[in-house]
Amino acid sequence: MKKIVFVLILILITVTFLSADIYVKSMQQIKAFEIMGKRSPERMEINEQWLGKNKFAQFSKDVNIIVDYDKKIMFFIINKDKIYFELPLNFNRSDLLEILPKKIADIVKAIKITDVLVNADIEKKKIANWDCYSTEFSMVFMIPEINIMPKFKMKMWLTKDLPFDYKEYKSGMDEFMGQFITGILNVDIDSEKEFEKLDKIEGFSVGSEVVIEIFGSEIKVESQILEVTEKKAPLGIYSPPKGFTKKSFDSILRK
Repeated sequence: MKKIVFVLILILITVTFLSADIYVKSMQQIKAFEIMGKRSPERMEINEQWLGKNKFAQFSKDVNIIVDYDKKIMFFIINKDKIYFELPLNFNRSDLLEILPKKIADIVKAIKITDVLVNADIEKKKIANWDCYSTEFSMVFMIPEINIMPKFKMKMWLTKDLPFDYKEYKSGMDEFMGQFITGILNVDIDSEKEFEKLDKIEGFSVGSEVVIEIFGSEIKVESQILEVTEKKAPLGIYSPPKGFTKKSFDSILRK
């Protein structure tokens, strides 16, 4: 009897370990900024992520993003309106242009990412208990239809000082983000080569500093991880919340 109980305990421990995901809790600070005479005050919010080996979920105050590789779908969830949109993982630029009004489609069609620059391992420092090194990348969004060129610059602080193997969990989200950007927007050849450098950078991001230059103003966003642990994800965390209504993009755009 004792042997049976011992075996059952081992099975339960093993199942729990195999089904464990990575939970990430972070603090995001958006500095006060002013654009075209309109001032936005400083904001702080707590964001959460769950990273599984075949899915991930990202939660913020306004919008949640869930990707499920098994079902090959992704969800964009608008918390305020209690609605969500469901898209196939192979959703691309052509699909987007089909559902957008012509005026907006023309703007999106003309957007081009250029002047991408990646600099790896340029600085080291301690963040919390993690030994970190930084990677910087920048890019320019050319939007000729409305005659603006927003500039984006991001500095990430990465570490390898985690008590578990984060690579399998992290790779899915990184791949999705990369494919989504390049699948929706035009990227020039030189910038594509620079983006490839990001694939070779190792480490788990525990902090970031973002600067967006637009209309002669700067928007600064700083993020830092407060907690990163491996544990079992809550039931239903990779699905739209109960009580939220499924909508189609074209039904919203027609309003």
